[in-house]
Amino acid sequence: MNILLVTDGSPHSVRAAQLLRALELPAATPVQVLSVIPEPTFLGGISMDVIRGISKDRRRFIAEQEARAADLVTQASDVLQGSAYHVTPQIRWGNPKQVVLDEADELESDLIIMGAKGVTDSPAFRLGGVALAVMKHARASVLLARKVVEVRPVADVSQEIRSLKRLLFANVRSRSAVKNPEGRMLCLARAPL
Repeated sequence: MNILLVTDGSPHSVRAAQLLRALELPAATPVQVLSVIPEPTFLGGISMDVIRGISKDRRRFIAEQEARAADLVTQASDVLQGSAYHVTPQIRWGNPKQVVLDEADELESDLIIMGAKGVTDSPAFRLGGVALAVMKHARASVLLARKVVEVRPVADVSQEIRSLKRLLFANVRSRSAVKNPEGRMLCLARAPL
């Protein structure tokens, strides 16, 4: 099983790393920890470097962004410290939606774990733009994590995750979905853990 853990430093992505840590997966499960540095591109794929050239200020900006991304990958990897996972850090530039999808395909990931919302997403929305695009277009299964809303100390995250009461699996295209004779889906089952 190959796992892609996506992090951007948001509370949701921190929670995604904690969620992965709490899962009981086989030893030496490969986990790629990915942080994507957004690179603005314009019509035809033209980037800022093509328009303005690489100036000293642009080089400093690039170095700062890469250092921040390295810190995010290190923080997520530190959460997984002590697990039996085989963790590989990865930093990429580009459109986060496309980079996550491309990286998942390239790694032949079985599972993508990421936060439901990123650092730039509006609090008014329940789901971020990158998470929505990944859920819609990924070939792999996607597990979205949300930050903990309650203000109570959690001594053991793995215990909290194991205490989930219900889990909703939805896959409209699944052969195992409950369907009526015309082939339309009737319901999605909620199964207790």
